[in-house]
Amino acid sequence: MENQDYRRKIEDVVKYNEPKSTLETLLKTYEKYRAAVFATDVKRIREVVYAVEDELKSLLSEINYSEKDISNLVATAQMWNSKMDKDESKAFGAYVGSLITILTERNEAKGKRTIIKIDENRLDYLGYCCRKFDLVWFGVNKGDSVFACAKDGNELYVERCEGDEFASGAGWGSGYVGKIIADRVDGNWFAIGAGHVGEIRADTVNGEGFACDAGSYSGYSVGEISAVVVNGEEFAESAGSDGGHVGKIRANTVNGKRFAYRAGSRGGRVDKISADFVNGDWFASYVGWKSGYVGEISADFVKGDAFAESAGSNGGRVGEIGANTVNGDYFAILAGSEDGHVDRIIANTVNGSKFAWYAGSTFGDVGEISVDTVNGDWFAGYVGPANKISAGTVNGKYFAYHASADEICVRKISEEVKATMNPCQWVRMGHLLAKIVIGDCAEEAEK
Repeated sequence: MENQDYRRKIEDVVKYNEPKSTLETLLKTYEKYRAAVFATDVKRIREVVYAVEDELKSLLSEINYSEKDISNLVATAQMWNSKMDKDESKAFGAYVGSLITILTERNEAKGKRTIIKIDENRLDYLGYCCRKFDLVWFGVNKGDSVFACAKDGNELYVERCEGDEFASGAGWGSGYVGKIIADRVDGNWFAIGAGHVGEIRADTVNGEGFACDAGSYSGYSVGEISAVVVNGEEFAESAGSDGGHVGKIRANTVNGKRFAYRAGSRGGRVDKISADFVNGDWFASYVGWKSGYVGEISADFVKGDAFAESAGSNGGRVGEIGANTVNGDYFAILAGSEDGHVDRIIANTVNGSKFAWYAGSTFGDVGEISVDTVNGDWFAGYVGPANKISAGTVNGKYFAYHASADEICVRKISEEVKATMNPCQWVRMGHLLAKIVIGDCAEEAEK
């Protein structure tokens, strides 16, 4: 019954647009395209779209259509969108994607750009499996999986995205997408699983899973993932993992949990993860985990627990973990542990307990742990082995408790706090503590 209603809608549109128009021609051509798609296994539509596209080129060989005609087709289709099931939505969405591909190739041959503008879209799967595009611009997008699995293109831009999984899997296979950009993202999983992409960026992100898994899997790479304000969770989670690569993951303000969680893990790589203000737990936790690598993790102000927890652990590696002010517990806890490594863990002021707790433990190692002021207990407890643990002023108990390091240096510490220090002279892996310096570390080093 639904298919009959759907066909009546098309017939009504065709009659409404009499005499013959480009819109009517494109709608009738879709009926032939649809028949070809549904004659195959529609569940494998991504695999058959390109083959059907060759037939479509033949059908449209004598038809001249423009960017405006495609925009009109999308606007018209929204009148009967409610009658399409998932497979029908994929078929029509792929048809629009093929129209964009053919037009883009025609215009390229003439040295022209192809700019598609769609003021508002409510269609799911619009542009599905689009093989080639130049610039596609959306005012408001309310459809799900729009331009999912798009392969090659210069730029996808949306002012406000309310639908889920926009550009998911874009740049897959041997494809490449230059930019995927949004002003505001209210939907979830924006650009999830994107493959080869130059830049994924948004001003404000209110949805979950932005660029999750982007640049993941062997051979995939994303240049940069960034946002000005992040109010959702799991931003760039697992990006650049599983043998993939991401250059930078960056945000100005983070108001959500699990930012860049497990990014660059499982044999993947991320060059740098950074934010100015972090108001959430587990920022960059488990990054570089399981033989992964992250060059640098940094933030100016941190208000949250477990920042960089287990970073560079389980055989992974992290270059530097740093923050200016830390107002939270468990900063870099277990970083570089279990056969992992971290070059440096640094901060100016720490207002929380268990900073770098167990970092470098269980056959891991840490190069240096350094903080100017410590206002919390258990700083660098059970660390080791480490080359050096140093602090300017320590106002918390159990500083470097049972830590194993070549040198532990404290400029200023009360006798009460000093009494709680109990570094290991000989610890689990037979790493000998060389010396403890109280006072001017630079003078002691010169001696």
